[in-house]
Amino acid sequence: MALIFGQENLRWWNINGQAKIWGLLLSAAGALALVLLKGPVLLTSMLFNVKGTSDSVLGSVMIVVAVLATSFWNILVGVVVTGLSYYGMTWFIKKRGPVFATAFNPLLIVFSFLLQTFLLGNSAYLGSIIGGVLVILGLYLILWAKANDMEKERTVANNSVYSPLVQA
Repeated sequence: MALIFGQENLRWWNINGQAKIWGLLLSAAGALALVLLKGPVLLTSMLFNVKGTSDSVLGSVMIVVAVLATSFWNILVGVVVTGLSYYGMTWFIKKRGPVFATAFNPLLIVFSFLLQTFLLGNSAYLGSIIGGVLVILGLYLILWAKANDMEKERTVANNSVYSPLVQA
């Protein structure tokens, strides 16, 4: 969308353009691998394994947590969370552009995987771990390319025709 609306420049044959393309592909492939691939179990967490409790106890705890979470949600969303998140996102887009803000979305899947593994006791499969690594590598490539583009723009702006001919 940033390309369509002209907020992002993509030079296809430039190293930064290639890094953005490969970063996007790696992040997308990693997110899909996290969700779809299984493979052998590599890690089983025993931290908070809720599978050993009975269904009635687990259901009761989940209802209490849901009611408390909903009440906190209703209080905090209108006042704090929505306002701060929109302010932060708008500031971030103004400073770095829309690509930086949206490049972090696949990390939500990685965080979800980590929480499921370590807090809920789900098993970590090889496909999930490979997917998480691909998401992080893709994010790194996108951020590296965007930072290089911004550095080049800054260099061009400093050497523009509006700079003084004689500098003290």
